Amino acid sequence: MTESRIEFCQVVGDNCFINAEKYAGGISGYTNNNSNINNCTNLANVYATDYLGGITGIAFYGTKLQNVTNLAKNIVGKKYVGGISGYSEAEISYSSNHTLDNKEGIIVGDEFVGGIAGINYKMGNITDCYNSSKIVVNSANGGGITGINNSNISNCYNVGEISTNGNTVNVLGGICGQNSSESYIYTSYNVGKIDSKDDAAGLVYANFGQVQNGFYLDSSLEKEGVDSEFAKTEDDMKNAVLTDLGEYFAKDEANINSGFPILTWQSNASSSQEEVTE
Repeated sequence: MTESRIEFCQVVGDNCFINAEKYAGGISGYTNNNSNINNCTNLANVYATDYLGGITGIAFYGTKLQNVTNLAKNIVGKKYVGGISGYSEAEISYSSNHTLDNKEGIIVGDEFVGGIAGINYKMGNITDCYNSSKIVVNSANGGGITGINNSNISNCYNVGEISTNGNTVNVLGGICGQNSSESYIYTSYNVGKIDSKDDAAGLVYANFGQVQNGFYLDSSLEKEGVDSEFAKTEDDMKNAVLTDLGEYFAKDEANINSGFPILTWQSNASSSQEEVTE
């Protein structure tokens, strides 16, 4: 799709699936040139070889994915696999990858695998997003938010487990496997367990860029990570909203995230739902 807009749509059904060789997404396979996907939700499982995501397989520069949600249980491929987009140069904001009723979702790929994007490439921005699905990386470059960050990540968090299924995996981190030169990670954290027999990182395994206000739960790793300067205890993590994370995050008053900080937009949505219920 080029210079197009998709808004307020939903793909539903646990037994619904999308299967393609490449360029597969729950909403769009290929998103290009100033196109927007807003306020859309996908529940269809997505299977492909390369370039696949819960919302779109590829999102090129100038596109925006805003307020989108992937609820599919399975996103399975080989290269460029993401909960929202497999390959992204887009602005992804106020979006999430998770499942309904705390059922375990899973994202599986060989290389470039992430809870939000398989790769966040030049000019791409991921802001105010989170992932809670399990991520399985079979070869290299995996992370709770993106496999490789080649641009900017801010105000994001991951609570999903990151696993290698016993394979030898290189470049694995709670937020991203690799943060490239002139790339930035701001005000983001990871509490997801990282199950790897190789060296892993709680936040970023190979950091060639900058990380500011980034943290990970010290117990998420079985041994000290290569980025241990970013480690915090559980109590410190739960109180980080008061000391480090600031206005972009809120305390988890409704216990929707096991007491760990949630994004401000989540808090506002939770409050609105409570008002409707009352």
